[in-house]
Amino acid sequence: MNGHLALMDILGSRRIAYPPSLVRVTSCPLAALFLAQCLYWQGHLGEATWWEKSRDEWMNETGFSRRNIETARKRLRELDLIEERREGVPSRLLYRVKLGHVAKSLGFQMARTEPTSRAEPSRQASANRADTHHQIKEEERREEEKTSLLPSLDLPWDEDEETAPEPEPAPRPQATEPSSEVKALADSARILLENPNLGESARPIIESLSLRLSAGLAISKEQTALLASIGAETRAKAASEALREAERKRAETSPNVPTSEAVAEKLREDLEHDEDLLRERQGDGAYVPLDLAQKCERVRKRLEMPVPDWVAALAREGRDKAAAEKTERATIREANTRMSKFVTKAKALAAEGRKENGSPEARDADGGDAA
Repeated sequence: MNGHLALMDILGSRRIAYPPSLVRVTSCPLAALFLAQCLYWQGHLGEATWWEKSRDEWMNETGFSRRNIETARKRLRELDLIEERREGVPSRLLYRVKLGHVAKSLGFQMARTEPTSRAEPSRQASANRADTHHQIKEEERREEEKTSLLPSLDLPWDEDEETAPEPEPAPRPQATEPSSEVKALADSARILLENPNLGESARPIIESLSLRLSAGLAISKEQTALLASIGAETRAKAASEALREAERKRAETSPNVPTSEAVAEKLREDLEHDEDLLRERQGDGAYVPLDLAQKCERVRKRLEMPVPDWVAALAREGRDKAAAEKTERATIREANTRMSKFVTKAKALAAEGRKENGSPEARDADGGDAA
């Protein structure tokens, strides 16, 4: 007795019981147990309710493998005892038991008979139970006669058996062609996601809308207006950035070209930062970037601002240094050219002298040339 209790503790209190009549209806123990569990959930959630249960949940509740679950579902669909449908993005599989078909397969109707009077409820209930028992017994007899005339069904219990048939995939809903408006909105959302000027706060919204539109699903008018608003704001930001960059480049290369107030403000901010850096380098006695001083001088002239003497001095020093470096590079190139010509001429004179003196090197050179 103690061993039995210990074994029950190991197995746990959660068990699934199913009536043998379901096996006679489905001719498959897998389908019968699956249908019993479906009836349990349908009774808890309501007769007309669609309910969801994932494959992992079925495995945990029944201990079935994936192939067992597919075999049971296929058998119940063939007998028209359950309904399945998919909905949502991502797709979710919903179930509903056809209680009327199950009751018809078991041999009695679903309609309940209420007692005719309150004086004799127990007699009416006893009569109902007797009628139901008689109907079940009669259905069992008919099923036995029916199955004796049919070939035995060798349906698999274990997925490792070689004779187990491969389950057919569940029918998928046919995808409808999205409308031209949905396609245009999907293209707009995709282009918007590729724009580097899209704000970080707006990116998750556009990604969500793009995913829905790519699946061919329409969006509401409010979402369409939000997509258009974010797109217009992003394009305006991109155009503003392009304009500022163009004005900045023009200001550095052509100081006399007029500029807008926004770009002028940006140039003034950059100028202040660059001049602070020059002062800091001068104060520390570190290397001073003279090209930066020349840039500050150009920007001040571009904005029609006076150039401080210390900036003008650094810019002039930079120009002088650049000119000196240019002159030095030219001198070095000229010296290298002269040296190369001198070495070539010296080699030619040496070869000519060896030839006149009849030296072995000259004879060897002549023999090599003749060869």
